[in-house]
Amino acid sequence: MLRVELDAREVARLGQQIARAPEVVREELRGFVETVLQHLQREVVERTPTSQGTLRESVGFEVRELPGLGIEGRVGSSLGYAVPVELGTRPHFVGKDGIDALEIWARQRLGVRGKEARSAAFAIAAKISRVGTEGAFMFRDAFEHNQDAIQAGLSRAVERIAQRIGDPQ
Repeated sequence: MLRVELDAREVARLGQQIARAPEVVREELRGFVETVLQHLQREVVERTPTSQGTLRESVGFEVRELPGLGIEGRVGSSLGYAVPVELGTRPHFVGKDGIDALEIWARQRLGVRGKEARSAAFAIAAKISRVGTEGAFMFRDAFEHNQDAIQAGLSRAVERIAQRIGDPQ
C-alpha cells in the first residue's frame, strides 16, 4: 500500500483550508489523486511482463469520493492471475490450461514450434511444480519508485489550495 504523509504544519494548514473552502480542497485533492493514479498506471504497465499484452491491458485505476473530503484511489487489475504474477507462487501443479498457455509462451518467447513448444511447456511446468514462480513486483516497484514524487506532489496540492483561497501562510 502506498503511504503519503503530511507534516504537522501541513495538516494544520489543510484543516484551515477545509474549513474555509471545502469544495476547493476536494477539487484539488481529487485532481492530485487522478494525476498520481494515471502516472502509476503507466509505470505499472511498463513493468508488467507480457507475452500477449492481456495483463498489461487490464491494469487500470479508479477514484472514489468518500464521505466528508475522503478520496480513495486504486491501481489494479481484475484478472485473477495478476496477483500470482505480482507476488510469485509456491510450487504448484500446472493443469492443462496452464500447459496450453506455456506452450503459447514458448512459441512467442523461445521461438520454438510444434513438439518443441509442447516439450518446453512441460519442462517449464515441471520446474514450476518444483520451485514455483518468481514475482514481477510491478505494482510494488512502481509505488516505491514514485513515493517521494507523490509526497512532493501532495505538498504542491496544498500550496495550490492556499493560492486559490488566498491563504496567506
